[in-house]
Amino acid sequence: MSTSKTIDNILSMNNCDDLIGTLYDYVLTKVINDEELTDVEEKVYLLVSMLLDSEMEGFVDLFYQFYSLRECAIVEETLRSLGLIKLAKLFRKAKDIYMYANDHISSDDDFHALYLQLTDEQRRQIDEIGDEILAQDSEIYQIGDKLCQYVKDNNRC
Repeated sequence: MSTSKTIDNILSMNNCDDLIGTLYDYVLTKVINDEELTDVEEKVYLLVSMLLDSEMEGFVDLFYQFYSLRECAIVEETLRSLGLIKLAKLFRKAKDIYMYANDHISSDDDFHALYLQLTDEQRRQIDEIGDEILAQDSEIYQIGDKLCQYVKDNNRC
């Protein structure tokens, strides 16, 4: 089956949970195969991974092991464009704590290495933000529906 047909089948799904879950699996396969992602695919990958990785590894690991500096900017901008303003602010606050006094950092290696410089207090603050982000009433649980609408509105990947 061609990639185009596969993506067309995914985009034709009516149920948002099915669409986002299947699209995420599709995109994850592209990531594993080191294939280039479209802008929409990258946003789906980064935002869905935010929830999954936060629950499994802890919120600080998004900065330490997962996101690059460029991806952090994409995540924050996409959250805002999806109307998830509180979540975007919390994400930014955690990133600011993580990067405390290191806003000159421009390489991803340096960005990831900041983890080793975090104080216990900074880790505690980031953990608290992570707890707030994963709270039952958090906007993080709206990501799937918001991304689904975004994908449908753009009718592309």
